[in-house]
Amino acid sequence: MKPIEGGVYHVDAHLYDELKAFNYGIHASNLSGMMGYQLAQKFNIPVFTIDPPVTDELMPIARITGIKGIERISRFHALNQKGVARKYAAQVGKDYRDVNVIVAHMGGGITVGAHVHGKVIDVNEGLEGEGAFSPERAGSIPNDALYRYGYDHDMTPEEMDHFLSKKTGLLSLLGTNDLTQLSQQYGEDAEVTRILDAMAYQVAKLIGERAVAFKGAPIDQIILTGGIANSDIITEGIRQYVEWIAPLSVYAGEMEMEALASGVFDVLEGTVEPKYYQ
Repeated sequence: MKPIEGGVYHVDAHLYDELKAFNYGIHASNLSGMMGYQLAQKFNIPVFTIDPPVTDELMPIARITGIKGIERISRFHALNQKGVARKYAAQVGKDYRDVNVIVAHMGGGITVGAHVHGKVIDVNEGLEGEGAFSPERAGSIPNDALYRYGYDHDMTPEEMDHFLSKKTGLLSLLGTNDLTQLSQQYGEDAEVTRILDAMAYQVAKLIGERAVAFKGAPIDQIILTGGIANSDIITEGIRQYVEWIAPLSVYAGEMEMEALASGVFDVLEGTVEPKYYQ
């Protein structure tokens, strides 16, 4: 879909047509809304979607790049990031809109967002691979080195895109994206240790970048989530670098299904007014 503010949205005919057209990119997440709409028609029930990956609440200056005509786009793990942020807020007896948190989602891709009173005002562009390297993605690469690599290997833009998002990161550096296997080698294999330490460091640097967005306002919590958050090696490595910024907690795994259910429950209870995709 086009960039929209976070929240709960009706899956209506307009949204269904937009998802089906793939005008804004091809992604598996399109399918859920499409299937939901078809089920809604069959059973005559309302269907909703929540905090899609295109959730865009960036502050204007976070969009600027050094090339006229190219702006940073907000595409990230919004559903899980906002879901764990709401869960943290509820656990400390507050509303999501009343807390300041930094959330790092670490999975196949890694995104780190600055959540300022319920809005993600800055986040790295996860779909395009900006930020830390991940199990299969390269992360941010020095410009000259990247375009020379593509030129030297005679890659088309499509081949380069596939390479950067599917064949790099841990897969390129260590020959596997199996973090469980690599964790067993940590401390014994010097190269594995070096690379996993580097991954933790790169995520920590993203957290440090997001801290700037708060302009010195107190940050209530740093939250680590996603599948990689199951790795004590990575989470403890990050903790060493960032715990001086704010307390750190780990919500390992993904709570996307829980976040979807919770959002719809709020609509059915009447505490949240669903939006319409325009």
